[in-house]
Amino acid sequence: MPKIKIVKKLQEKQQKEVQNEKVRKLRFIRKQQNREENKEEKVITPSDLHLPVFVMTPPLHAEFVINNEWMEELAKEGKVEINIGRMVYEWHCFYQCLAQEGIVLTYPTVPKLADLHYINSFVYLPHILDKRVCIISRFRAKGRDKEEAVAFDFLTKCGYECHQPPAGFYFEGEPDCRYIRDNYYVGGYGERSTREALEWIEKNFDCRIFKIGQTTGKLFHTDCLALPITPWDVLVATKHIADKDELRELEKVVNVIPIEDEELLEFGIMNSVVVGYTVYTADLSESFSRNSDEYKTERKKRETLCKVANDLGLEVVFIPFDEFTLQGALLSCVTARLNWIDRFLQIVWKEGSNSLAAAQINRKVAFKAEQDLDKETFL
Repeated sequence: MPKIKIVKKLQEKQQKEVQNEKVRKLRFIRKQQNREENKEEKVITPSDLHLPVFVMTPPLHAEFVINNEWMEELAKEGKVEINIGRMVYEWHCFYQCLAQEGIVLTYPTVPKLADLHYINSFVYLPHILDKRVCIISRFRAKGRDKEEAVAFDFLTKCGYECHQPPAGFYFEGEPDCRYIRDNYYVGGYGERSTREALEWIEKNFDCRIFKIGQTTGKLFHTDCLALPITPWDVLVATKHIADKDELRELEKVVNVIPIEDEELLEFGIMNSVVVGYTVYTADLSESFSRNSDEYKTERKKRETLCKVANDLGLEVVFIPFDEFTLQGALLSCVTARLNWIDRFLQIVWKEGSNSLAAAQINRKVAFKAEQDLDKETFL
């Protein structure tokens, strides 16, 4: 009798082992299927990279086609010829700087699109974490509407979900929707973009855009009036904010650094590009003689920006960019961002993970990026 019991127990044990093995295999197969399904659902975009990503395109087809007040003034002085060689050289100086910071993707160059190299045909929304979303511009500026299709085609092929404001809601991309941190942006309306377009983005994409009512034709985008120089500090042309309640709302979430000098604004102190702890800005000194008032203003711009940057622990890099002023443009006009990993890491290093969680920023993404940077000593 004992032998029979032992045999039965052995048989039962073997049967359980067989069943457990079947269960393990089924679980393994399900895991593999889930992984395959997730792979199919997850679209990797340039924004998923753990280093800054920019979009640019060389100004091969630049022409003097009047569509702003700067160009109107130049036209009154006589015929204006754009030196394409000089412009490409200046563009390439900036391109090299950004290529050292991260990855630079380039639009295809399209003949007869004289302003395509000004990348304000979209804005990427970094606060949306479950997918990668871009808002395509709806241009008010004359002759630029064909750039919308170029941006849409480029971004959709890269895996982005693209949306566009409704007809009549004008919006001109990243220059009119500058990222601060979390789900906060600063955006301008009046000259090129409309307030309705900014409100449409807020309503449909769960963000807060602090709005600046633009009051001059020369400073026609937000990148002429506001510069988020760190996640917590924003240079603002405060006298151009018509609604002071909007300024007070902005002051609740950032340190506002006022820039009141109109000449500094027109010489492009706000039209800078910040990557991590570096501020890239245009150097216009070659355009003026050393005894001229313009040269003194350019020097004052440099000194002001360097003082602000030094107080915030940043460095400033100046890039020759005077040929672009013939089209009424400066440094911030020729590139757009496709991620803000450098800004996320600034927040992690300074404030820790709690601030990111509170602001609905994906902590795992930021920490993984930080660890990858430590392991690879930054690519």
